[in-house]
Amino acid sequence: MRLNDAIRTSLKALRRRKFRTFLTTFAVFIGVFIIIVLVSLSFGAQKILLSQITNQFDLKSIFVLKSGTLDISLFSTVAKDEEEDKARIINNKAIADIKALPFTEIVEPVIAYQNRKFEFENKDFDKRVVESSRGAGWNLSENDPVYGKVMSGKISNLNDNEIIITDTLASAYGKPINEYLGQKVKLTYQLGLLGSQVKPSEPREFIIAGVVENIRDYTYLTNINIALEDLYTRNNYSSKDDYIETAGFQAVYVKAVSEDKVKEVAKGIKEMGFDATTLEDVLTVFNTFFSIIPIIFTIVGLIAIFVAAVGIINTMIMSVYERTKVIGVMKSVGAKNSDILTLFILEAGFIGFFGGLAAVVVSAILMELVNKTLVDTVLPKLEITGIDRIFITPWELVAVAIIFSTIVGVLAGIYPAFRASRLNPVESLRHE
Repeated sequence: MRLNDAIRTSLKALRRRKFRTFLTTFAVFIGVFIIIVLVSLSFGAQKILLSQITNQFDLKSIFVLKSGTLDISLFSTVAKDEEEDKARIINNKAIADIKALPFTEIVEPVIAYQNRKFEFENKDFDKRVVESSRGAGWNLSENDPVYGKVMSGKISNLNDNEIIITDTLASAYGKPINEYLGQKVKLTYQLGLLGSQVKPSEPREFIIAGVVENIRDYTYLTNINIALEDLYTRNNYSSKDDYIETAGFQAVYVKAVSEDKVKEVAKGIKEMGFDATTLEDVLTVFNTFFSIIPIIFTIVGLIAIFVAAVGIINTMIMSVYERTKVIGVMKSVGAKNSDILTLFILEAGFIGFFGGLAAVVVSAILMELVNKTLVDTVLPKLEITGIDRIFITPWELVAVAIIFSTIVGVLAGIYPAFRASRLNPVESLRHE
């Protein structure tokens, strides 16, 4: 039997049992569809998250933390606590040592605020309140990409009563950027749900001096001096120097003179006994994480495809049983065992192929609709820019999906096809 005759006969047999063929093909479709959509979503999510990270980090930036801060542990232990207590404090000497390293351009300590209620004093300007905003004490430098761009006002040399806010916070109130300058705001410390051992502090008033595009995940910044004053008074230290030498700064922002010197500077900082993280470190962690996610999603789809393969086997065995007499006739007129084997393997392969092809087409249409909807409506509201697709489907994924589904069909059809090819022609002709 010629191959083109076998193909025509196989397709005709599938058309003859449309509903059963549809159900079996649909099972393959579901498995391949799950793989394509979930893996495409993981690629899209990876691009979105990495773009947001790169927007908040400069390739020359290094963030320095107390040793052990970056360690991840499921359970805290006394031994671990003792180890952290012995870690070097980020005090004034540590800052001076980091500044003394070769190839450092900027070295600025950072102190994070948490649980601050943000509100405008002028209720005619806006009476709404942000119940929990996150800011930091951080002396920014001019022309430093860490803060995006200055949208209005100034960002450096802040007085103790001045504050800068990000456009994320400004957009929450929805007023023109220039109108924020000069407005008085009040920050009020918020106690945690379980209370706190620190002394409550009085609300503090600030005047908005500038608006910037973004500063990591902070919504406002003050100068480092006022942040230190807040910490040492609330934690009952005698002075700022006492707090710095005992507790130390939470973090230090370091900028290398060039991208090719970042590793060298980070290595020097680590040798001092601190944790140092760069954009490359962050990207490595995320890429490692996202290299695992597609595998997990693929396994989920493979389970569905395995179920579909069982369905193909069942369908083909039923087809062999129903066409036993036809097989006997074909053999009686000269068909070889290899011809029968080819015929049924082709049928099973077509089921896998059509299921995979349908999954590729349907998933492409649905993902394109979702891409357009989310990119045009949802992402702008979340202020996520530079993203044109949520689902990213490499052409290799499409090709592998179709080829793999076809192979699954072929493999699932081998046993029924072998069984059909081994039928005795005499007994087959007697079959009712």
